[in-house]
Amino acid sequence: MESYGEKEDKALQAEVLRRNEKLVSATYNRFVNPVFVEEKNKEEETTAVKVMQLESFFLQLI
Repeated sequence: MESYGEKEDKALQAEVLRRNEKLVSATYNRFVNPVFVEEKNKEEETTAVKVMQLESFFLQLI
């Protein structure tokens, strides 16, 4: 048990860090469920769906 988690894959760690640089939100915010907002045209047809993040983890819980 004393050696658990001591070995790491350096290439995998570098990839995770590289991907993580693109995320601009706080780390805890990534676990907040996204809100999907539909955009519709005059005929009420869905033309796009935007993925929004709530500003607050607290707002997600209430």
